[in-house]
Amino acid sequence: MANISLLESLGLTQLAETGATIAQNGLANWWSRGPAALLSKELKQGNNELLDDLAYFSGRIGDDHRHFAVWLDLDDVSTRDRNDWMKGIAKFSSNAQWLQGYTSMFNQVRRFQQTTAVLGAADKVMRTIQQAAAKGADIDPTWARRFEADLGLGAEHIQGIEQLISSGVIEFASVGRQTFVNRLNMDKWDPELGEVFAGSLVRNMNQLVQKSMAGEQDAWMHTQWGSIITHLKTFPMQAEQKQFVRNMRHMDTTSLTTLLYGMSTAAVALSVRDAMNGRERSASELATAAFSYSNMTGFVPMAVDPVMTILGLEDARFNRFGPYTDMTPPIFKVASDLRRVPGALWDTAIGEGDYYDRQALKAIPFAGTYGLSQAFN
Repeated sequence: MANISLLESLGLTQLAETGATIAQNGLANWWSRGPAALLSKELKQGNNELLDDLAYFSGRIGDDHRHFAVWLDLDDVSTRDRNDWMKGIAKFSSNAQWLQGYTSMFNQVRRFQQTTAVLGAADKVMRTIQQAAAKGADIDPTWARRFEADLGLGAEHIQGIEQLISSGVIEFASVGRQTFVNRLNMDKWDPELGEVFAGSLVRNMNQLVQKSMAGEQDAWMHTQWGSIITHLKTFPMQAEQKQFVRNMRHMDTTSLTTLLYGMSTAAVALSVRDAMNGRERSASELATAAFSYSNMTGFVPMAVDPVMTILGLEDARFNRFGPYTDMTPPIFKVASDLRRVPGALWDTAIGEGDYYDRQALKAIPFAGTYGLSQAFN
């Protein structure tokens, strides 16, 4: 229920992550594999063919909302949750979250990001190897380190891919001045190399479009109380390692561009959401908010803002949406706001509604849906 109340605009929040893909794969690459493909039949066909090739080993990319859906409960069900009342609540919340995935545009945005990230990464790897082979040289050491550390592609894998390129198994095509990988023909690959390469792209996709993989979160976070305590905090906590530390250990140009592109795309996403909600920000407020939303730096406000509140320095916080900031699990705030809804409706009706009344009304499920949230501001 807390997710339903708080994540109505998750799609635009997710859009802020796009900068990581642009930084790694290049702006021209991202454009041709993403926005341009929506307008070009030829580019779109090339994307679909490459995704079909990858599906041979990786499965269909971009369908996480179907394969890992909220209504597919594969965990053990506790005795408490077996009774009819809890089953009814669980069914309602699952159906509501399924609907919210589309109304918030989260599913659409993440599918676009995942397919663009995978296609762009395949292009980046193949063209880097092809260009080095054409010069009779090894690939740039900076990218060799990135390929091994981030994608898990070692020298033997790169050598195997180079042989596939030289033999014509991997096909390239050009549209205008843009050259991209057209077909991988993975049915002709060595099975072991194919599994490693497809796995590396999925791994990299879950880095650029952040998603937890097995072993990347502590088990206690998924217990009943652990999930409450860490609710809406696991993403920035994991981003500290998966985004910030991963890039900073390389200390290269891509690390810096990831930071800059991340803040830029976060600013764009915030501007779009503000326009939809009728909100205005100054340039400094937008920059501060972009810092908070960036996947490279979003963990900083989560640690700093509560400390500023403790010290009585509320004006020094990054996020100043309320009178104070604390680490209380969102579920308690949502429950408190929902309790206030009847009184908030009455106060609003007689013209005496205040900040807390507006916050209570926003806790109503789907009240923050695009186009509706402006009514509560």
